[in-house]
Amino acid sequence: MEPVDRNLVRRLCREAGIPEEWATALVRHRGTCAYCGRNLLADPLGYVTAHVDRLLPPLRYPDYVDVRENGVLSCGLCIRTRRDWDPLDPAEKPQALLALRDRRLELIRRVARYIELRRGETVDAELRAVSNVLLSGRRAPAGTPRLRVVSGEPADPD
Repeated sequence: MEPVDRNLVRRLCREAGIPEEWATALVRHRGTCAYCGRNLLADPLGYVTAHVDRLLPPLRYPDYVDVRENGVLSCGLCIRTRRDWDPLDPAEKPQALLALRDRRLELIRRVARYIELRRGETVDAELRAVSNVLLSGRRAPAGTPRLRVVSGEPADPD
């Protein structure tokens, strides 16, 4: 398992008011998405869309929600692509915590490969949802990604 500077985590909690789970994930992954490697601290959008993902999905492993090793830093696109995909094989489930502690990096790589294979599908689906709303003129349903178009050109009066 990756070493975590607990002093830095405490300092982030104390001085920046960051919750311990977030601070631990930020320090452990050095501010980058555990799955795609995107630097989430490089721009405000990366930081705002960042999540602490659960390596073992909470719906299948409710006892692992608060286990420190189960939290990984993820960008918004990776977490939406992954959803609740389980990186463990069914035969591994009885030893889930042991697998998590001993094979954490391998499980992160499994999730990263899964995301890489499905990323295009996620982006296409989100773009289709946004374009359907824009073309229809209807209000977007809850949960639809928002797209804000900013232009320096004056609007046509027609």
